[in-house]
Amino acid sequence: MVGGEGVRFEPFGESGAEAASAASTMATILAWPVDRAELLVERPDYDALNVLCDLDETRQRLRPERHLITDEVQGNLDRLWTSFYTALPFSEGERAWVIDTIQHSPRIITVEKTVDFVSDQEGEIVAEGVRRRVSGSELMRRWLAWRRETEEYAGQGTLAVARETLGRLERHLG
Repeated sequence: MVGGEGVRFEPFGESGAEAASAASTMATILAWPVDRAELLVERPDYDALNVLCDLDETRQRLRPERHLITDEVQGNLDRLWTSFYTALPFSEGERAWVIDTIQHSPRIITVEKTVDFVSDQEGEIVAEGVRRRVSGSELMRRWLAWRRETEEYAGQGTLAVARETLGRLERHLG
């Protein structure tokens, strides 16, 4: 909807613009090439993890203007978030644990050491009604393999699903 003086009002407001920007950044980083031969940590790996935290934070702040959004629009948005999160190499509980671990890391941890820091952690989550131990090293191994589309992620196409969904999220929110 366009307001007076050419001002454009979006149903998701400023928080929608922030989430759209984070989705665009994440899609760009996920398209950066990485060495598929080895699971060595590269800049796109830790940058994407940190933007994943930003994206999750902006999603939590997303407050659509209820009078400007229909149930259909909200439903489409919810499906896009679900599509993106299920394409990641983590369950919902694991993703929340990774994000929480990164967000609560000591301030002395540099962005470049994010993967190493998470790899050194262990924790507990509840998944499917069962308490489970999580290993940061296993989750980061899966993250690196997913980013390279190797090991169990070879031929799955879930990295492409994540990138495509991020593009659709950007358009939906922007």
